[in-house]
Amino acid sequence: MTICTLLLICLTGILPVNITVYSPEPDEDHYVNNAVMTFFKGRYYCMWQSSERDEDSPDTHVCLSTSRNGIRWSRPRTIAHHTDSTFATPGGWIAHGDTLTAFINVFSDIK
Repeated sequence: MTICTLLLICLTGILPVNITVYSPEPDEDHYVNNAVMTFFKGRYYCMWQSSERDEDSPDTHVCLSTSRNGIRWSRPRTIAHHTDSTFATPGGWIAHGDTLTAFINVFSDIK
């Protein structure tokens, strides 16, 4: 079993610091990748795709965590669920005025 951890690498002075955004519990998804981060209105946003064990598998969905300081992160929540015939991956962020929009890629016709 592979346990993946999303890491935020930030610079504090001269030394880089690794900060864990999400580390799964034994009964949670263990394949996480494609993390997409942004900073908007004083908060960090990180979304990624998550599944039980394989990339782009039928159970792939998109999760989100947020942080005010980049060190302590909220518990992830699913923002795009998979269905019997689709799975979702992160597509990026766009900020316009007071609105932050998350783009989600939805793939269908899972075989």
